[in-house]
Amino acid sequence: MNWTLILRWLLLPLLIFIAGLYLEGPSYRVIVRSVPFVLACFTLSILAAQYLRQKSDLPLLYYLLQALLVPFGFVFAIQNYYNGGINANYSLAVLFFAILMGLSGILYCCSLFSFHRRPKNLGAMESYDIKLHYLDDQGSLGKVKHHEQGTTEPPEAIIIDGFSEDRHIDLREYWIEILADQIEEYQTDITAYETIIKFAEIQQLVDEYRIVITVTYS
Repeated sequence: MNWTLILRWLLLPLLIFIAGLYLEGPSYRVIVRSVPFVLACFTLSILAAQYLRQKSDLPLLYYLLQALLVPFGFVFAIQNYYNGGINANYSLAVLFFAILMGLSGILYCCSLFSFHRRPKNLGAMESYDIKLHYLDDQGSLGKVKHHEQGTTEPPEAIIIDGFSEDRHIDLREYWIEILADQIEEYQTDITAYETIIKFAEIQQLVDEYRIVITVTYS
């Protein structure tokens, strides 16, 4: 069970409650000094910093500043701003920390749905199986032109014999997609071209293939 995600959704009713107080309730001075307001500011910033740390590789100090310094500065500035009336000495500080809290709010909203879009984590690649099939005129699979298996680093390309020279089929872009999305079976059609000179004329050979890559994960 993901307790961080549960905490994010539990914070949402508290934020709605505070927004309701701003629309109709006690004075701003009372609201910004209330426990729910202070708790919501710190919790939102901590959750935003935790989400940002999952998505980036910034120094740890940055996340600590976002989680603690930003809500502290915002609460301190806005409480003094509404301390018995508008205090112009804190207006710039309120604006500055309000922008930072707004960024934390955006990160918090993104974090509410991020885990639903994360690909299934199957672990590291354990083995792979590559088959290159001929395709007939109807697009049906024919005999296997190339077959390769392994448990080590997957090949960046496969080499097949041509009419006059070997053909290289680059697999790097396929591996990027397969490993990023943890795909177990990947298929795509490939058109291989080869230019030859026959009877003093330049001709182009065209072969249609379908590559099938099967991957198992630990």
